[in-house]
Order: sequence, then structure tokens, then C-alpha cells
Amino acid sequence: MKDIIKDIMLPLKGLKTVCNKILIVIAIFILYSAVLPVYYIFGMIAAVVSAALISTAVFWLKLDRFYGSNSIAGIALALVISAFLSSELREFMHSVWDYGCDPTLEAICCFALVFFILTLVFGMFLYYGASDKLNVKGMGKMSLCGGSLLFILLIYIPCDTYINNFTDFNFPVTAFIFILIGRFILYLLPFAYLGSVLREKQLSVLSNIVCGLTLCVFAQFMFMNQNLGLAIGEAENWDENIGYGVVTLAVWIALLALPFVLSKLIKNIGKKLTFAAPCFIGAMQLISLAILLISAENNIFVYRNDLLDGREQYTVSSKKNIVTFVFDAADNYYFDLLLKTRPEVFEGLEDFTIYTNTCSVHDYTLASMTQMLTGTESCPMYDTDSWLKGAWESQKTEDFYSRLHKAGYTVNGYMHAEVPVSLLDGKFDNSSSGLEPKYIDKEAIADNIMTIAKYRYMPYLLKRFFNIQGVDFKAFVSYSADFNYMDNDYKRDLKLTKSESNKNYFIVEHLNGPHPPCDDTAEETVNCLNIVKEYIRQLKEMNLYDDAFIIVTSDHGRHTSNFSAAPATPIFMVKDAGKTHEKTEITNAPQYHADFLATYLYAAGIYTDSDKDAYGKTVFDFKENEIRERTWFDHTSDDTKPNPNGAACNVYYAYKYSGGADDLKQLLNDKTPYEIIVKE
Repeated sequence: MKDIIKDIMLPLKGLKTVCNKILIVIAIFILYSAVLPVYYIFGMIAAVVSAALISTAVFWLKLDRFYGSNSIAGIALALVISAFLSSELREFMHSVWDYGCDPTLEAICCFALVFFILTLVFGMFLYYGASDKLNVKGMGKMSLCGGSLLFILLIYIPCDTYINNFTDFNFPVTAFIFILIGRFILYLLPFAYLGSVLREKQLSVLSNIVCGLTLCVFAQFMFMNQNLGLAIGEAENWDENIGYGVVTLAVWIALLALPFVLSKLIKNIGKKLTFAAPCFIGAMQLISLAILLISAENNIFVYRNDLLDGREQYTVSSKKNIVTFVFDAADNYYFDLLLKTRPEVFEGLEDFTIYTNTCSVHDYTLASMTQMLTGTESCPMYDTDSWLKGAWESQKTEDFYSRLHKAGYTVNGYMHAEVPVSLLDGKFDNSSSGLEPKYIDKEAIADNIMTIAKYRYMPYLLKRFFNIQGVDFKAFVSYSADFNYMDNDYKRDLKLTKSESNKNYFIVEHLNGPHPPCDDTAEETVNCLNIVKEYIRQLKEMNLYDDAFIIVTSDHGRHTSNFSAAPATPIFMVKDAGKTHEKTEITNAPQYHADFLATYLYAAGIYTDSDKDAYGKTVFDFKENEIRERTWFDHTSDDTKPNPNGAACNVYYAYKYSGGADDLKQLLNDKTPYEIIVKE
């Protein structure tokens, strides 16, 4: 029986020469055939020279004898590594064949080249290192040892990354875990095979290498990944941290050498330790993963709607519509500039009143959109999640949306502000959860989750080659419910239809606007106004314009990094239902984003005098040149107020002012806030 297994596992030596030469011919044939569609001269030369060098090296130097009786193992490893490196190989070949190469033939050529070279290399290794006997014990040993390392790299770290950053992903763990398990099995086979054929000495070396790598990876992601910029969304100062990189590299070298030193100094015990260490670490990570899966606070096995249902984004009521356009970071400075230099862009907006003295309560999207649509008066502190929950589940918010619904309104919000959809249930009628995607690229998801994992376990000096800034999982999952957020996408699909129901519609359209990165913020503001004008044109075609109440605003103005103009004063313009103007009106009546709920109740025809206590006044209750005190919160960080961990504190600087944007600018430049609220 052993002889039969041996014959199956180890190819007949008599077929060695024939097989080797066939492989060589196939490799050369594919290399030359790949030259045909390559029209760039340097690509042709590279392909011809590569094929010539390989054939010369093999035939003239007689390297084919190094395949040995175990060349199948070399072929298997070549296949595995070729598959593992396929994307990197394609990128490399693109740098050689920059133009005109057919992608399919390019991939075949890359695969054949690596297939051949690695078969040669591993054939030489096995020729000198393979045993004549099938080592079942060694196979089991390397399967456990190598499997522990592979489990950490391919399953534990990706899953740990996913579970601890659950809210950043709009897909379940099942979208990638089975692919990673498949890769784990694929990459485990070479370890098992090598364990079965290697001699004791070579097996010990391989075991030491695996042990050293396991120690290095474990130490890196557990203890040497502090203060990584990219991991928290900030730029990485690679050059400034070169000293830290050298230290971590030294730790890697020491840990890689440790198993060899132990095996040399204490021999048998050392060998046992080098086998037991990766198995122990792997078992520890397996238990840790099981605990993570069991104790996960959220259901990580189902699809979630992180984006609101966008299937009715271009649906309006056949009765009354209250529509709010929120163009992100559209500062009133852009309106001032356009009114002075290009007043024609406001043609078609004659029924609007432009308010030039508006204050947003907050200076960033999440806080501002929540404040505008809940009327919360509190300031987000350390626990933003609790603040969001308190704002969206407050009695004031519940009453407001309940009254809108009782007044016959369908509330559809298309808000790109990272507010959990669960908080919007019962308020936004287009909130939903658990929708299956219409498209999902599971392979791309697995590749990108592995990119993040590699960033975590690679030594610091190599992390720069794994760019996690470019990872965007939302590009790999799309729902039929997705809504348009980017201005041009919204404009492209803008074709209004009437709802079949007899409901009124309350609509919030939150678009990117001139938010950075934006090459020309004033021009993008014009593009936003063109969106509004096209929306109005279609409403007029459907005879729905006169009864429509329309607000055009922004969640905040420009951030305080640029004080060349009045900062953080959002655009604000209103078209009241049933009212017309001969020309666009402009007023400096002091407006405030705290007025939205009262104004919406007015637009819906359900605002009463008693609402002033709960919701305040409407935008129409403030007149030209009126003095009104308002508070604006500048959210920033302050190195002089470190938190208990030693990092800069998140700070809210509260500025109270009674005049216009110039007064706010002066307070900012003088750095004289009314109040400083430090997030501990």
C-alpha cells in the first residue's frame, strides 16, 4: 500500500525528461504567442529576450535535471503562488507592456512565465531536500504549523478587521469569509505536501521559518501598530517615522532568528517549541475569533442598508411637495461672488429669497444634518453614537415626524451623513434594512479586506506599499435602493415622476455640492443651482411648482482652515408655496439652522403659536437688519488639551455673535470663543 501511495505522490522518473521538455516548449510557445498583439516595441523585445534566456538556461546549462522525481510538487507550488500573485504580476507586466497588449494573453504570459520559473526553483529545492519515503508525521506537523500561520493571515486578521469596524462595511462577513477559507485550503496543500516529502533537516528549517513568521506577525498586529495614521484616516508620516520602522524591522529579524537559535542551543526541546509556538498562537486566535463572532453586538451575517432606499429619489407628490436641497459645504461666499460677477446664474430662481446672513449651528456634516432635521440643541461630545441616538429619538423629534405623517406626508430623506438607518425608522419612510444587493463583487471584497489585513501585519517599513486609502468597499456592493449623492450623477438621472399615491411629499436631497475635493467651488455651486433650476422646470411641466415649498441650503460653509473670506456661513434661499416675485429677493435677515423644524411645520400648514416654545420661530419671522444672537460651534482638535491617552482632544469652540458673517470672522481671527467645550 505504501508503495502504491508513493507511486501516486511521486511521478515516475522515466517521465521526467519528457515532461520537463514539454513544459519548456509550452512556456516558450506562450511567451512568443503573446508577442503578436504587442505593438509597443519595448514590449516585443522584452518578450523575445525573456523566452530566449529561459530556453538557453534550461537547455545549455541542463537545469532540467534539477526537477528530480518530485517536480509535481514544484508545479503545484508554482500554480499556488501564480494564483496568489496574479494581480501583482499583471501590474508588473503593465509596466513592461504599456500599450497594445491583449489583457487575456498578457495574463496567460505572466502565468506561464511564473509557472515555469517556480517549477524550476522548487524542483531544484526538492531534488536536494526530498526524502525517498512518504513522511505522514511530517505532513501532519507542517499542516498544523503552516495552517496556524495561514489561519492568522487569511482568516483571523481579516475577520477581526471586519468585526471591529463593522459600521464601515455594507456587507456581511459571509461576503468574503468563504473565499478566504478557500484560499486557506489552497495554500495549506503545499505545506502538507512539503511536510510529506522533505527530509528531516529541511523540514526543521521550514518549521523554524514558519514559527519565526508567526511570531513576527503576531507581535506586529498586537503590539507594534500603535498610532498608524492611515488606520484613523490621517496621512502617514513615513519619513518622519523611519526610526520606528527600523526598530520594528529589528524586532522582526530577532523573532525570525529566535527559532533557529533555540533549535541550535537546546536542540530537541527547541524543535518542539518551534512547532508548538505557532500552533499555540493559532489556537489562541481561533478562540479569540470564536468569541468575537459570538459576542458581536450586531448581526454580521446579514446585509444591511447603510444607504437609504433611493428608488423614489425622483418621485414627487401629485399634491404638495416640501423639498430641501442641501449642497454640502456650499458657503455663502460663493453666492456673494456669483451675485457680484455672474448674476445671470440666478435667472429662473426669481421666486426665491436669498438670505445672506445665515448661521449653521455646526461645522461638519454629521452634526449639522442631525441638528437641522431633529432640532437638537445639544452639542455632540465624546460619545457621538449616544448623541445621535438622543437627538433622533428625542420626544421633540418623534412629535415632529409624527405630525408630518398625520398631515398626510411621506417623508423621504436622501442623506449622506453616516446616521444609522435604525435611528431613522418611523421618521423617514424610505428607511429600510436587510435588502439583498443587486450586485456584489465578493472576490474584490476579499482582496481589499486582505489589503487592510496586510497593512496590519506587515512591518512598518513595508506598510506604505499597501495603500488602504484607496480601499472603497461601497464600489463593490450596490443596491437597487442606492441613491445619487454626487452632483453630476444626480443631474444625469434627474427625471421627475408623480407618485401614484395621494400623499404629500417631504423630501430632503443631500448632495456633495462644492465639498472638497473640488477644483472650482464657485463653478460647482453654479452646477448645483442648475440642478435646482432643472428640478423646478420639471415641476412646472407637471403643474406642481406653485404649491411646492423649496429650500436650497448647505449643512455648513467652508471649514475654518481658510479665513480669506467669512467662514462657515452656509447658503440659504427659500421659495414659499403660492408666492411669486418679479426678481430674486436678497435680504440680510438673520437666519439660523435651528429654525428648520418650525419652518417645515409652517410649510406643511400645521404650525401654530404654541409651537414657538417647542420649535422656535420660522425663517419668515426675522426681518432685514434685525439683531439676533446665534451660536456657532467650531469642531477641531487642540494639542494643548490632551486627553488621557495623550492625543489631542476634540474640542468645540462656541462662538456667539449678533451681527453678520464678518463679526463671526473677527471672533475666529481673534480666537475669542464664548465657551470652550472639551471632549474628554
